[in-house]
Amino acid sequence: MISYGKTARCALAALCHLAKHYKSGTPLGSQKISQAINLPQTLVAKVLTTVSSAGFIEGTRGPKGGYKLSKDPAEINVYQVVRLFGKDKNNDDFCPMGPGWCGVKDPCPLHDTIQKLRDTTDKALRSATLDDFSSHT
Repeated sequence: MISYGKTARCALAALCHLAKHYKSGTPLGSQKISQAINLPQTLVAKVLTTVSSAGFIEGTRGPKGGYKLSKDPAEINVYQVVRLFGKDKNNDDFCPMGPGWCGVKDPCPLHDTIQKLRDTTDKALRSATLDDFSSHT
């Protein structure tokens, strides 16, 4: 399962806001995006740089510049976005018995349940697209 924090959530919020404006084709500056999603402009600018490098958005400089999605919001899933900022966790990170139990000894009593939850979470993140969120931001 992928673990993600504030930076990944910021990126997701920023991209969902851009998805909301995708059809207009109008680029939005990091300041406008940060105001719309109520997060610091420096954080938004930082995550937009990473997201741009991954090819999800394109940026243009200048007075009429800004950022816009480089592809349809329905083609970008939540997992792809949070993966840029998160990290994959192994069983030790989720096992209530702590490191050195699952995968080393017999699985703990919750192993199968936790694995199902992890799989369900990953599947949900992969099936949800920016388009699903664009009307909610």
